[in-house]
Amino acid sequence: MKKIIPGLILISVLAIISTTFFYDNSQHSAESKDSAVKQTEEANNIIDDISQSKLQVQITEKLKQEGYTPTGTYGFSIYSFENKSITIDLSEIPKAKEAAEKHIQEIVNDISQENQLGIFKTTIQ
Repeated sequence: MKKIIPGLILISVLAIISTTFFYDNSQHSAESKDSAVKQTEEANNIIDDISQSKLQVQITEKLKQEGYTPTGTYGFSIYSFENKSITIDLSEIPKAKEAAEKHIQEIVNDISQENQLGIFKTTIQ
């Protein structure tokens, strides 16, 4: 009988720890899933806003006015409203690439802020 009691206590403790661990992980998993769903919905809303505002067309027209050669190909990475980027394909990269990239960044952000889309980190290729 004395040998059975410590064994039962050990089994009980292990069962409690296992249950707590499983419950805790499932709770974090649900929170993580909810967060991912919210992030995806926010990104989809931003994509819809970009499409509706015809952001690419506006940027292309302004870049052409400023003497750049956009091909019309854009790449977007959207994680949240505060964390998004745009890559713009130019048929000719200016010799002063860093200065051009800074100027294009200003153009993109002026247009995107006019459309209530916030700012983008901008790269050219």
